Amino acid sequence: MTKAIYSAIALAGIMLLSSCASTTKGTEPSGPSAEDLLALMMGTFATNPDDPDYNFQDQRVRVDSPALDGLWFYSQLKSGSERTVYRQRIAHLQTADDGKTVVQQTYALMNPDDYVNAWERPGTLTQLTMEDLDPVFSEGCDLVWTPQNIDDWTGYVDPATCQIYSERRGATIAIESEVRITNEVYYTTERGFDDKGTKLFGTDEGAFIQLYRQ
Repeated sequence: MTKAIYSAIALAGIMLLSSCASTTKGTEPSGPSAEDLLALMMGTFATNPDDPDYNFQDQRVRVDSPALDGLWFYSQLKSGSERTVYRQRIAHLQTADDGKTVVQQTYALMNPDDYVNAWERPGTLTQLTMEDLDPVFSEGCDLVWTPQNIDDWTGYVDPATCQIYSERRGATIAIESEVRITNEVYYTTERGFDDKGTKLFGTDEGAFIQLYRQ
């Protein structure tokens, strides 16, 4: 076999390996990640002081607990001029099977009073376990985030799958939620519908509550 033939075989082998490497690399997730989303969500957001309709402050901190696998954060929503604690949640972020979106699963706390302003007490959140979390939200109510770019994500809860029974209303309510987060603003809205599709509460379609990064 001549030297030229050996060179041709070697070149063909290199090209084949390169092709395989490129194919393998192409199957890996690319673009903005769950880590990027988590980093973007951290911090404090609040409505404008002169907003006549809404007065909210939403603060979020990362949760690093040995008992919780993956990416977690604690969010605390305060309302009114007195900044009264209105809602506390623990959320888990995980890349979806499609590799293109991030799924947020949200939990309530069994003893929420123990976690008010938890960031002021080092170690409080690092001791969280699954036993401290209350899975109050029905299957199908996950918030699915889609990246527009690394610092611009939109999220959606589909009312076709998110059905929650309301004891106060004595009926099942379909919940729709739309959110968007950027470096500067967190946009959020939530609506509830009865089984006929009539809106029971929430903002008008296309209207958002805007909370600005502090």
